[in-house]
Amino acid sequence: MQLQSNANVNYLLFGWRRLSWRRALIVMYDISMVTLAFPFAIILREWPLMRPETFDAMILGTVTLLAITIVTYSILALHRGMWRYATLADLLAAGKFVTLITLVFVPAMFFLDRLSNVPRSVLIIMWLLAIVGLCGSRAVYSRFFARTSMATIGTRNGPPGTVMPILLVGSGDSAELFIHLCERQSDSSSRLLVVGILDDAATPGRTLGGVPILGRLDDFRQNLTRLRVAGVAPSRMIVTRPHSDFDPEALDQLIRRAVGAGLIVDQLPDLLRFKNHSQQDAQGTITSMSVDRDVSPGYFRVKRLVDLAVSSVVLICLSPLMLAIVAVVRLALGEPAVFTQLRVGLHGRRFLLHKFRTMRDPAGKDGKLIPDDLRLSKVGSFLRRTRLDELPQLFNVLKGDMSLIGPRPLLEEDQPKVGRSLSVERLSVRPGLTGWAQVNGGQMLTASQKNALDLFYIHNASPFVDTRIVFLTLRMIVIGEKVNLKEISRAEAVIATG
Repeated sequence: MQLQSNANVNYLLFGWRRLSWRRALIVMYDISMVTLAFPFAIILREWPLMRPETFDAMILGTVTLLAITIVTYSILALHRGMWRYATLADLLAAGKFVTLITLVFVPAMFFLDRLSNVPRSVLIIMWLLAIVGLCGSRAVYSRFFARTSMATIGTRNGPPGTVMPILLVGSGDSAELFIHLCERQSDSSSRLLVVGILDDAATPGRTLGGVPILGRLDDFRQNLTRLRVAGVAPSRMIVTRPHSDFDPEALDQLIRRAVGAGLIVDQLPDLLRFKNHSQQDAQGTITSMSVDRDVSPGYFRVKRLVDLAVSSVVLICLSPLMLAIVAVVRLALGEPAVFTQLRVGLHGRRFLLHKFRTMRDPAGKDGKLIPDDLRLSKVGSFLRRTRLDELPQLFNVLKGDMSLIGPRPLLEEDQPKVGRSLSVERLSVRPGLTGWAQVNGGQMLTASQKNALDLFYIHNASPFVDTRIVFLTLRMIVIGEKVNLKEISRAEAVIATG
């Protein structure tokens, strides 16, 4: 125990020496952003009528906050996260870091100054400024990097990308290198998507290059079921380290299970000769798409600006509520608090949709799928009823995967098809957090009714229609879903006549 304690102290004292200049810049930026949030909050609140006592409290608080931030930052090692691959989990980690700093800072300042010279609203403003500084900068940089790299799933007007989910065995430098190579693929017609890592030596729940450590090698069946529910069932499994690094019996059993489940098993060196055969998937779905009808291009460009502004403001305002939901979901359902699922978006591009978890683990101890009615919790029912489970999709809106209003994003197997290809018209706009189908019946509608309402919206989208959808969404949250047969019949008639 004493040796372990000494090792931790040595890491805190000397770990910074091993930082690269890039990581050192991240450390300096994060610490500065959190520390300066306090004086900036006081200036915003008090300027230009700042009293001398408040100025003294600002100096004392800034020094105290700097010390607390450095110690907390060292313990949590927030700088290990990579900005270019910032995920929702990374942003939530930054948010929790700021919240922890604030919870420590308040009693410390009360002890030193009794907060007699600091307005209470300053602490809230400080928390919001720090959240925006850490989370906002990471989200913007990640989005910028995604635009400037070759990591897109498809091109805007070209064929949409097919996605080949891959499961890695073994963590470490080689696995991280492969993850980054997948992110920087130059082939825009398809994409390799690493969906998880199995490793007996790694801690489940942590991430490597933004990819979660799912569990041990023995947990293959349970995790395969979970990935299938998320719509990202792996088609390949890649062993990233030499076989001598694993328990031979456990690795052999894992490979046999993977082959039995239909996965192709590769070794990392074989990737030098890797050929992607996923130009057309097993179901014979879409392999090319061209949008022959530009739907109200001017209005939808304006909608994108509104999406950016509104989603940013709402995320900031609701961030305390979202952190509270994360805590409740973790207590009720365990890790992870956020559920992701592969959906089809604009021009057929695949993207990962985020939601708060509402169901218990889909896999039993034997790896078999548990029925949905046995998995839904009371907490999950409440989140679904109030639509709070969909708040993380605001990050999808911010990234550009979704819009605030539009057709709901569907799984590929649920996507309406014309022949053997996905419906082009429905995918000509970004899917929405809410939409015409949701406010006129939602889950109570049939697939054909939803499609008719979605197409009706695409043909008739306008500021007036969007405003009406917003108010109907608020009403739906209060009184629940209600089928509007009049609007359904109207939509079906309009679509039938072309």
